[in-house]
Amino acid sequence: MRKWKIAAVTLLILIVLTFKFFEPVFVYNSGWSDFEQDNETPLITDLRDEQWGKAAGAAELSFLETADLSDMPAISIAVAIDGKLIWRAARGCADIKEKREISFDHQFRIGSTSKAVTAMAIGRLYDKGLIDFDKPMGKYDITLKGEVKRVTLGQTMSQRSGIRNYGNCFCFPIWEHRNRRHFSSVRDSIKVIEKSALLFEPGTQYQYTSLGYNLAGLAAESVTNTSFEDVLNDAVFAPLGMTHTQLEKNKSNLVTLYDTQNGRYKPAFRVDNSIRWPSGGIVSTPTDLVKLGSAMLDDRLLSENARATLLDIPQEGRENGGEQYAHGWRVSDWGIGDDVVLPAYHHNGVAVGSFSVFVVFPEQGIVVSAMANKSVESITELKNLVDKITTAFIENPISNQ
Repeated sequence: MRKWKIAAVTLLILIVLTFKFFEPVFVYNSGWSDFEQDNETPLITDLRDEQWGKAAGAAELSFLETADLSDMPAISIAVAIDGKLIWRAARGCADIKEKREISFDHQFRIGSTSKAVTAMAIGRLYDKGLIDFDKPMGKYDITLKGEVKRVTLGQTMSQRSGIRNYGNCFCFPIWEHRNRRHFSSVRDSIKVIEKSALLFEPGTQYQYTSLGYNLAGLAAESVTNTSFEDVLNDAVFAPLGMTHTQLEKNKSNLVTLYDTQNGRYKPAFRVDNSIRWPSGGIVSTPTDLVKLGSAMLDDRLLSENARATLLDIPQEGRENGGEQYAHGWRVSDWGIGDDVVLPAYHHNGVAVGSFSVFVVFPEQGIVVSAMANKSVESITELKNLVDKITTAFIENPISNQ
């Protein structure tokens, strides 16, 4: 009888552990509800300059067309031109069950677009003489262990560090990108990669990694002797008036995050983004992000030298995406349809339950940010909308209205 009890307890423990290790898989197949896009949900728009009325009208038509055909519960978008917010629009449900409509102040997870935000903070510290891109991380933080301490700040920000990206762990769940552990600081989250072997000699190749990019946040904490959160507030959010952007801690104004599939929806798997605050753990609004993008067009936040440094693509590792990755920003031609190609600075982001498209067109002085509360593997649907909105403002300039 004793053996049977031991066997039963052992089996129960194995079942519980298996569920906890693979919980995202098990829960994904339950809890789905029917979802029909409510085309009667009101579109909210805000045109700040009537001279752009014709362009805004064309943009509104494209927005409605996308919203009507999409299974994105809510979409929010903003456009700034020459440093000023010109037009924004939003439609859908911030929460489907509660029938709570989206507003311009609702926050979304912006995923890896967070890297561009972090880069701007690093740029401010660079302007103050506190940051050296060629300095090894071990000199920013002498407590670092392992190979990561010899990687330079520039190498980690340009994705040429050789540090691994998300993998599996002996934790609940086993996938690091579905993390539920809470890390109290950026330094605490670095422990995840601190003892990992490098994939290649730093500076020689390109390999995208969010876990490696977190070292930029550590450098910011180290040179200021403050938290990464305080660095962002002091260096970026307060100067630019980004009042609805923050680390994902207080979720009071965050939209509900969803998975959608075949006309059904369910709340997205709950994760803790403290594992990626500098690289993917920021929440924001399109209105705030176009302020950030506009700061890449003039000296309002960074010097010309700092902006050029962030946008400089290293000579080594220019393949498999490295040919367009600078320092927290991608710099490349942006194709709109089959015929239009525009120089752009950009960084998109995919997060659990949300995604973001963020692009700056320097020659046109246009900045566009769009977000939606849906898990995706590809940004194509939102990028297509951004392309249509951008086209509306390029083809309908003030002089023709």
